[in-house]
Amino acid sequence: MSMLRSKNFTFYYMHKQAKMELPPFDAVGGADVPTFTCPLDVCVCEGCNGKLIFHLSVEAVLYDLGGPAEIYHEQKNCTARNCRASYGYNYRWEDGQKINALKTEEFEDGVLFVNSKKAFSLKYLQYHEELLFCGHLSHAAVSHAYQTVHAESDAEVVGRFHKLHATALFYHMAVRDFGCLGLHKEIIIDDEVSDQHFDLYEAFCHSSVFPPTKRNQVKALVMDGNQKLKMQCSEAPMKRGGRPRRSKDTVGTYTNGWMLACDPGSGRILSLQSMHEPENNEVAGQCVEKVVWLYPKMDCIIYDRPCSFKSFGETMPALEQEGLVQ
Repeated sequence: MSMLRSKNFTFYYMHKQAKMELPPFDAVGGADVPTFTCPLDVCVCEGCNGKLIFHLSVEAVLYDLGGPAEIYHEQKNCTARNCRASYGYNYRWEDGQKINALKTEEFEDGVLFVNSKKAFSLKYLQYHEELLFCGHLSHAAVSHAYQTVHAESDAEVVGRFHKLHATALFYHMAVRDFGCLGLHKEIIIDDEVSDQHFDLYEAFCHSSVFPPTKRNQVKALVMDGNQKLKMQCSEAPMKRGGRPRRSKDTVGTYTNGWMLACDPGSGRILSLQSMHEPENNEVAGQCVEKVVWLYPKMDCIIYDRPCSFKSFGETMPALEQEGLVQ
């Protein structure tokens, strides 16, 4: 504000400040608010090498182990005229879908955005990933505990936090696991992984992850079905009140468990196959067929249904070629 005086009057006028690129700050405490910008400088769209420039800054919330915190999310745009793609921190927009754009090692700031206003720290996701697979902790339990502890925080804790948490958790695992196959740029946030990508990842696990270091030491394979650990079917019917459905064609809520094949010497799981039907010879044959070519010294299959499986295995070229069915 400036003041001008003359002989007849006194008046004031305001100077309009020009917009300046200043770091964001908290008006209450004066501390800097963290800002996260996409680490990419060049567009990753196929056939485009346009430069990425700053577009706008959006107020967002970061969910961490210490509670939600306010942050700024700076977004970028591609300068190529035939592209003009919009980029968030770790994704780009294409046909209304958020497609991942970063590898695991490129998450330099330790955060992951599921949309323009919601982000999770990688330590938070790693912590809850261990609880999910080792402690069988549900997303609803995580949501209840997080909202109970941090409900009075200044930052927002959304009502359907468990869905946001699940999206971020499995998105983080997909980027990590599919990155080794070069499929990280085909992951769509808030969408399922395609069946083709799952089949490719399953083949990679059976050929490179499950086998021991010395494959020649595997001389036998022990198989059995495990019905205690079941998968929930994505096409299962919704829960409802009243009498149960009478239709025999209704898809079940859960599968029948897993068929597991192990090395009796080390106890290491070498192959597994989901059982959408109760344990049968076809599932057992698929479980063996996946890995039989990996172990040249294997000459024995131990199974609790030898008579019926032997006649079925004689029709499988893979088992006949290896001499396992005689």
